[in-house]
Amino acid sequence: MRDPHPPYLGIHARMTPHAYRHPKRHGRLLGAFSGILFGFLMGSTGYAIWDASLPEAVLTAVGAAIFFGLFMGLFLVHALQDTAALYGYPIGTEHRHVVDAHVLLVSGRPGPDPITNEVARKRAEMMLGTPYHPKTTTALFSVLSLVLLGTAIHRYSQSGPEAPFVVLLLLALGTTLVATVLLPLDRRKRRRAAAFLDALEE
Repeated sequence: MRDPHPPYLGIHARMTPHAYRHPKRHGRLLGAFSGILFGFLMGSTGYAIWDASLPEAVLTAVGAAIFFGLFMGLFLVHALQDTAALYGYPIGTEHRHVVDAHVLLVSGRPGPDPITNEVARKRAEMMLGTPYHPKTTTALFSVLSLVLLGTAIHRYSQSGPEAPFVVLLLLALGTTLVATVLLPLDRRKRRRAAAFLDALEE
């Protein structure tokens, strides 16, 4: 009997089928989102660290968002087209197969359904095929979080809990979260993906 409450799927797992079916549309959407995020980061950094005025920070944010968004949009469209050709899900894949594949990757063991196993295999191969340098990445985010935290404390000692201090503190918390939570979760997912592929070959 099928579980009436399927496991929660993360945003990436839910968006992957759409990315494979519509790589151009998905790449443009991700490019726009990346541009907005990068523009906010550049504008807030200029305002908080380099003492830019609010109009200058807004202008920097808009310019950075447009140029970075266009660049990332073009890059992601081509990257997703290549990824879909290599790791695209088999014909007949439905949402339930993606849900069940997520369960298989979490458990590290294949199941009885061949389509679900194929979807899980594609996801595992794509995950393990991406460049992976855990020690370097963790070190970079740790150093960045310390630099941002130190700058935030310096700002606080100069001007108190004003906007630059709050922005720097939020950036420091975000980089700390990546180093202490997201990167270890990624390592765990990769280990289970490797275990699934090994079990599938047995």
